[in-house]
Amino acid sequence: MKTFVLAIQEGPRWACDNICSDIINFSQDFGQSLEECKSIWLLSNWQWSAIPKNYLSQKKVVCTIHHIVEEKFNKLEFKSRDEFVDVYHVPCQLTKDSLSKYTTKTIEVLPYWYNEELWYKQENSKELKDKYNLPKNKLLFGSFQRDTEGGDLKSPKLEKGPDLFCDIVENLEAKPHIILTGWRREYILNRLNDKKISYSYFEMADAKTINDLYNCLDYYLITSRVEGGPQALLEGGACGTKILSTKVGMATQVLSPESICKDKDEFIRKINLKTRGDSLHEDFEMKKVLPRYFEFFDNL
Repeated sequence: MKTFVLAIQEGPRWACDNICSDIINFSQDFGQSLEECKSIWLLSNWQWSAIPKNYLSQKKVVCTIHHIVEEKFNKLEFKSRDEFVDVYHVPCQLTKDSLSKYTTKTIEVLPYWYNEELWYKQENSKELKDKYNLPKNKLLFGSFQRDTEGGDLKSPKLEKGPDLFCDIVENLEAKPHIILTGWRREYILNRLNDKKISYSYFEMADAKTINDLYNCLDYYLITSRVEGGPQALLEGGACGTKILSTKVGMATQVLSPESICKDKDEFIRKINLKTRGDSLHEDFEMKKVLPRYFEFFDNL
């Protein structure tokens, strides 16, 4: 085994664990044995202190920075970790631009991928809506990421833009039905309840269920202020879901320019115009992207 991958379980459908699982299953060069590895990949970089410093000092260290939320950025911790890092990996140019303000180390841009065996288009949306008891007389909008801070379970996780999401759906003339998955959804749930907007909540949904739900949606809205991806760009695109997004993460790499929105009014206008929300997701299939990662780690 050449590379140890640090990805510590944080919760259901945690992106880092999915990435770790995909790459370990795809290649025997990646695993989770420190003794056998030649390099260390800090994929869950905030857990870096779990690695004994003697290993960090003796081996090549790659650290992934998914995105930087300036208001939460811990410069002291970053400086302590930066001492051991040889190369940084980021999923998009926007993260590289943010990171380059804090380090002189090499920064490699390699995008996220999606597993085409998990995420795919289905042609039976009517049956799926029946299966999940979803209304057929309303537009269905999706949001499958956590939106609430863990400290108090009520404050919005502002980098994910749940306040913008709610502003959009509250101001549409024809109120949609909202489909939510995942944990820590309290902020959006409270807003929806307050405005009496209908929703379906599948808290602990597995990948198969979420794939089904993507295939039921009229739109998936990405309203984040900061992102590395997000994964929904690729997962939803693979399912044929129409996506509208703020200009974050990989959005401009994956979506057509018409699918990028700058504010609430532009989201609402494009929803009313039934903008197609086209995607170039095929470029990010796992079988196409992973060889680039293998080449990168081989050349450390």
